[in-house]
Amino acid sequence: MRAVLIELVVMVLLVGSIYFLEAKIRGKNTTDMRIIGGIAWNIQYYSYVVPITVKPVVRYDERFATETLLCGGSVIGSHWIITAAICLERISRLEIDNTDLLIKSGVKSWNGTSNSDRFFAQHDVDSYYIPDSEGYIGLIKVIQRFTHLIQRISLAGKSYRLKTDSTAQMFGFGANSKTGGHNYIFKGISGKITRLYHCKKLLGSIYDTNLQPEYSLCFQPTREAFIKPDACDGDSGGPIVENNVLIGIIFSERCGDRLASQHIKVPGFEDQLRKFISRFNINIRLRFV
Repeated sequence: MRAVLIELVVMVLLVGSIYFLEAKIRGKNTTDMRIIGGIAWNIQYYSYVVPITVKPVVRYDERFATETLLCGGSVIGSHWIITAAICLERISRLEIDNTDLLIKSGVKSWNGTSNSDRFFAQHDVDSYYIPDSEGYIGLIKVIQRFTHLIQRISLAGKSYRLKTDSTAQMFGFGANSKTGGHNYIFKGISGKITRLYHCKKLLGSIYDTNLQPEYSLCFQPTREAFIKPDACDGDSGGPIVENNVLIGIIFSERCGDRLASQHIKVPGFEDQLRKFISRFNINIRLRFV
């Protein structure tokens, strides 16, 4: 009996060691194994992902009395991030001043500080824009530049070949349950890109027909036992990537009710982004692949 128990213990330790080694190789951090579902990833390898927060402010409606996560975004230039236009519309609708917004970089949790994160930096917001005529994507300019320690993500351009069933990841800092459970750390979900008709079939009545097909990306997460991994509150605007290329922007936050989710497809916006930058003489060097 004792020999059997010893053998079981050895097996458990061996499996755990293999999993830890695999996670380290993939750039993952195993400190928190339970966005909804998903696991913690090492922000060092994906430092272009940043949280957009609201500073603690005194308001007539008592909102934002403490620091609050609003959305996610991706660094695309020394002073620029890309996000979803719905995040910027939320800023306007909630009457949030630019001076009350804060972008953090180099953080493994959205409420991180210089005490908790070695490469922590904070960036005040200068201005923000919706550069496309459809009103899907948003650009935010910050005052303090992103350092060389923060990656700039490349964007999928109009010639990018987005293949069905290709593996992708979705990243964010948002809630970890549809009842608003708190999640502070950086998490990721693995999945695949699937066809829109398949997305319509899986989503049924909640499929968003307002998101035009040419700008629509369907992401089907890898199932985790009985959990349906998904984006949740605070994840909108965050990245969907393939080999560290930005192919999508999180658009929807239904929090675990879906077998697939519908988001913004980036390749269709190359021309509009280039025209916007040229028209307003904006100093930003976008990298399209």
